[in-house]
Amino acid sequence: MQSYALLVRTDFTDDDAWAEVAEQSTAESPEGFRANVQPFSDPAADGADWESLRDAVMELGPGRHGSALFMADAITLASAHHPVLVVSTSRFHRESLPDEFAAMRPFRCVPSHLWAVEN
Repeated sequence: MQSYALLVRTDFTDDDAWAEVAEQSTAESPEGFRANVQPFSDPAADGADWESLRDAVMELGPGRHGSALFMADAITLASAHHPVLVVSTSRFHRESLPDEFAAMRPFRCVPSHLWAVEN
């Protein structure tokens, strides 16, 4: 089973912006790199917060997700450069370094550079 990171849509106000984020996130970079991400759009995720979504993804079990979760939230879709929220789903950190894992906070990355984070 191949593992990939999820790019989850949590805002449903702008279909065109979502399409652009999904396209840019999965496109090959000029250097030939590509993020191994799977766009996921389901209205059930509308408004989901990063902690809940992270925990749900991690419950999928080992090998079912990458070490990061990418979220296209309201800020992503409303901003000109569509910065995606990046959330750690590192099983190693959660199990071996729980205090460090609990202190990890998301950061943002433009979709065209997700390959650098995901790889």
